Parts: sequence; C-alpha cells; structure tokens
Amino acid sequence: MVNQHTRHNLLTVISTIMLLLTAITSFFGMNVPLPYQDSLIATMTISLFF
Repeated sequence: MVNQHTRHNLLTVISTIMLLLTAITSFFGMNVPLPYQDSLIATMTISLFF
C-alpha cells in the first residue's frame, strides 16, 4: 500500500512537470513577435531543446 507521503511526492512531481509545460506552451502561444522567429536555425534549436 502506498503511503500518503509517497503519494504527495508523486503528485508534486506531476504538478511541477505540468506547470513547466503550461508555461512553455503559453509563452509560444502568445501572438507577439519572438526574437529570431524567422530564422530556421533558431526554430530548429528551440524545437530540439523544448
């Protein structure tokens, strides 16, 4: 049986991952010009690291 401490740790990790994913998608979902958005190399670099 999983104790409450382990369950809370798991939920904390899941919440942290979801928070980071939400922040990244929110940033790229804005309708504002981004630096180097017309550069193919910058687009590929961002795609590889995120």
